[in-house]
Amino acid sequence: MESIDVPEARSLEKVRAVVQAIKDGVKDKTKLADRAELTDRHVDYHRHAARVIGLVDEQNEKWKVTKLGNELLGTTARSPQEAAVLQRAIKGSVLMETVPSLLDVVPPTLDSLAEALTENPGLSPSTARKRARALLAWRAYLREITTEATLDDEPPSEP
Repeated sequence: MESIDVPEARSLEKVRAVVQAIKDGVKDKTKLADRAELTDRHVDYHRHAARVIGLVDEQNEKWKVTKLGNELLGTTARSPQEAAVLQRAIKGSVLMETVPSLLDVVPPTLDSLAEALTENPGLSPSTARKRARALLAWRAYLREITTEATLDDEPPSEP
């Protein structure tokens, strides 16, 4: 894995918004930023994250939504189906080479993720901690969605 393959984007919701804008034919970075409610710089982070986990592809400076990205857009935001597609995307990505514990039942610690990112792909300790925080934010988002769905399915408690 190379350092470029470790995303900086913290929000999977914003990653989805960027994927949707690309699907809608938005090409201009400033318009992408407006659609996803991001700065121009952060559009690059989120578009890059979408590429790393296989939701979009870039060829000859043209971005297109992949089959997996279209599958994501076919789900309802913040639904268990969205979480399942995002988990599959993350598990199928190059990230799993270095941080295979990211989606484990027992969560990895910030320190363990940062250490793994320092060793391979060789990020500096401060950059590794920032990227590890972003990956833990992804995990928290997915956990939140699946917890909400589980809570919605539970019968009301007896008084």
